[in-house]
Amino acid sequence: ILDKIQSIINKLRYRQHELENEYFRSNEKRFNDLLLSIDKTVEIIDADLASTYIDADDTQVLNEKLE
Repeated sequence: ILDKIQSIINKLRYRQHELENEYFRSNEKRFNDLLLSIDKTVEIIDADLASTYIDADDTQVLNEKLE
């Protein structure tokens, strides 16, 4: 009986480690996904800001040509 109990305990410990590893892996994946989303957002904001400056410059040039 003790051998069976020990076998069950060992299996439970193994399963516990599997679950812990999966938890850490999924947290790491979520963290990496979050960083990718932040990077994409920064790229979009940078592009938007750059296009605003370009638009302002283009408008100024057009106004000067019309005068």
